[in-house]
Amino acid sequence: MAQRRQPDLEAALDRLTDAGLLFCRGTPPHSSYLFKHALVQDAAYATLLRARRQQLHAAIAAALEAEFPEIVAAQPELLAHHHTEAGLSQQAIDNWLRAGKRAVEASANLEAIAHLNRGLKLLDALPETLHRDEKELAFQVALLTPLFAARFGSAEGEHAAARGIELSRRVGGADQRPLARALFGLSLTYSARGKIRMGREVAGQLLVVAERLREPESLAYANNVMGNTLFWLAELGTARMHLEKGIALYQPEWNRSLAFRFGFNCASTCYFFLGRVLWHLGYPDQAVTSAEQAVAIAEAVSHPVSHASALNWAAALHQLRGEVGRAREVAEIALAITTEEKIPFFRAHAVMLRGWALVEEGQREEGIAQLREGLAAYRAIGGEIEYSHWLALLAEAYRDSGLPAEGLPLTAEALDHTAQTGIVYYQSELHRLEGELRLRLDARDGQRAETSFRRALEIAKQQQAKSWELRAATSLARLWAERGERGRAADLLAPVYGWFTEGFDTADLKNAAALLSELA
Repeated sequence: MAQRRQPDLEAALDRLTDAGLLFCRGTPPHSSYLFKHALVQDAAYATLLRARRQQLHAAIAAALEAEFPEIVAAQPELLAHHHTEAGLSQQAIDNWLRAGKRAVEASANLEAIAHLNRGLKLLDALPETLHRDEKELAFQVALLTPLFAARFGSAEGEHAAARGIELSRRVGGADQRPLARALFGLSLTYSARGKIRMGREVAGQLLVVAERLREPESLAYANNVMGNTLFWLAELGTARMHLEKGIALYQPEWNRSLAFRFGFNCASTCYFFLGRVLWHLGYPDQAVTSAEQAVAIAEAVSHPVSHASALNWAAALHQLRGEVGRAREVAEIALAITTEEKIPFFRAHAVMLRGWALVEEGQREEGIAQLREGLAAYRAIGGEIEYSHWLALLAEAYRDSGLPAEGLPLTAEALDHTAQTGIVYYQSELHRLEGELRLRLDARDGQRAETSFRRALEIAKQQQAKSWELRAATSLARLWAERGERGRAADLLAPVYGWFTEGFDTADLKNAAALLSELA
């Protein structure tokens, strides 16, 4: 490649070595040379004419393909780089796609995003043709998985999914799997960014496409995304139906590559959302069984995002059940995984849930600091879907720290958020918490607190959310009992408590039972 006779080349290398610019390893003619400083290497590279640089990169790429196929297989990004610098765009594009997919399979998500974006940049320079659009479609769909892991809820993810849908419809053809994958990604991203109504609309489109494909994988994931979207909207019965259908369609022999293609394991996700739905519906023990199944499946498939998300949702369920120690334990495991694997969306979840547990354990200053840190991190990455929940946890922390005046603006902000977005799964609890804060701020403010409790009860009934109904009924019954209206309080709480058939060791049912005992 140097285009010099061997003696002249060796003499030139000796001079550079003597000048301290190169470091020699081995004995000629089997020696290798390295620049002692990257700046020297950059300066030497810059002296080459562009045409000469391209020739050298092309020669290196050809040598790699001919002589080192194992390197090409293990590091397609190396070949992609040389093809790019050689001006061989078509070959470079194919290898950047290969490199991106390989990085995804290794859970190297940031590297995958970088590789895929390099390929997309080259595609941008090509004229618009059907072949070019097909290539870009492959890149945009491939981007969704690493973006889900590393930048879930980002505008970048929304763009990739929306562009994938546009290209799928432009390209057409019999294979609608890329369209299904893009619709799946857009629905999830819309939900994460608080655009829940749009997420539901896209989930409906995905179900239509999946029915047309008649593939169990696409149908399972379509029911998965519809089920979790309906959960946030508090359409609990329909959400349960879709999640259970997704579980029924799932086949254990599906290998882990499917999780890497869609972003997470379908069954694990269905099970942990089903756990949340079951808790809301008033089945706290069945909810735990479902969450445990989600974690077990995620561990078995060894897929980091599936594992991190399953742990986080399990920790959230333990928080809802009032199981402080267990919530902290699971959140800390999730925190370790999400930190190591660089999964910021679910890392913010874990920080929030650990912060809640610290407050409940009496470490209030540290817990509030963690809650504020988690909330800031969640918003920084575009997270909206659980914003009202996280604000409620911080408001609770201020209540328990004797600072109800700090908590009330947070419940007001959270309720505004539910009204604007339609994400209402936590709305009943926000009204109940608002009432509790009003009483802590001024015990004489019973009338306004009662209004909040009544609203919480009304919403819980509308949503058929028995667990929220029990909490709201307990708070309202306690208020009435303190006024001396003990019979009225018992008449309200007893039938709600009597509806439950499980979960009697959970905090909510214990609190209700203790109050009923006092009222007897």
